[in-house]
This record gives sequence, structure tokens and C-alpha cells, in this order.
Amino acid sequence: MTAGGDLASTRSRYTDLTGVSFLMSLFGLFTCVFAVVLGPAAAWCAVRAARQRRRMGTSSAAPVTALIVALLVTGLGLFFIGAMIYGMFTA
Repeated sequence: MTAGGDLASTRSRYTDLTGVSFLMSLFGLFTCVFAVVLGPAAAWCAVRAARQRRRMGTSSAAPVTALIVALLVTGLGLFFIGAMIYGMFTA
């Protein structure tokens, strides 16, 4: 890979999308209002991370775990938004 220049471009263009996905999910978990936006963004990053790892020839459960966490954060955010709206109209 070094002779073809692939290694240098991989080193300079690699973004750890799995880590980005986990950080978005964590931030969405602590700020439940933003979880509705950050959850799908984290899921998108997790899917991109899985594609990136497949292209590089490595396999790992981390992107799948990040996708599951992102979907849980999205569901939790929707639940809290729904609970707030329900509380406004029933109180």
C-alpha cells in the first residue's frame, strides 16, 4: 500500500466515525431535547463507519453497537419530547 500511495492518503483521510457516533449519542443522552436530532445523525455516522470498515477490510462490532445506541437515544428523545407535550396538555 505504501508504494501506491494508499497508506498516506488513508492516514490523512481516516475519520473515526464510530467514535463520532458514540459521542453524538452520549451528548444526545445528556440533552434529551437534542436527542431527536443527534440520534439520527449518530446513526448516520455509524452506518458510514460500518461502510468505511468494510472498505478497509476490517470487521468490528463497534459500528453496530454505535447504531443500536444511536437508535435507543433517538427513541428516548422522542419519548421525552412526547412526555413534555403530553404534560403540557393534561396539566
